[in-house]
Amino acid sequence: YKKVLAEMDKAKANLAKARDALNEVNTRINEFEAEKLSLTEASEKPGVKGLRAKAQLAQLGSSPLKEKLNFSLIRANSAIKKVTKEYKKVAKKLAETPKGEEETRAFTVTEDGEIWWLNRDLADKQAKYG
Repeated sequence: YKKVLAEMDKAKANLAKARDALNEVNTRINEFEAEKLSLTEASEKPGVKGLRAKAQLAQLGSSPLKEKLNFSLIRANSAIKKVTKEYKKVAKKLAETPKGEEETRAFTVTEDGEIWWLNRDLADKQAKYG
C-alpha cells in the first residue's frame, strides 16, 4: 500500500511537469502569434517595408519561432502521454488495494479530469499549430 502511495506521489509530480510543459507551449504560441500579428500589420504598409514584412510572414512557418513551438509541442505530448499511462497504472493498483478504496475515488475524480483537459488542450493546439 505504501508503494502505491509513493507511486501516486511520483505521478502527481509528473502531472505538474506535464502542466509546466503545456504552459511552455502556451508561451511559445503567444510569441508566435505576436510575431505573426506584427508582420501582418507591417505587410499592409506600402513600399519596401510592406513587401519585406510579407516575405517574412511567408517564411514564418519555417522560422526558429515555429521550430521552438514544434519542439515544445512534442515535449508536452510526451509528458502528457507518460502521465496518462502512469495514472491509469496507479489507479488500477489503488483499486486492487483493500485500503485504497476511498483514495481511489478522490484520486480518479480529480486527476482524471485534469489529465483529460491536458490531453484535450494539447490536441487542440496540435491541430492548430502542429
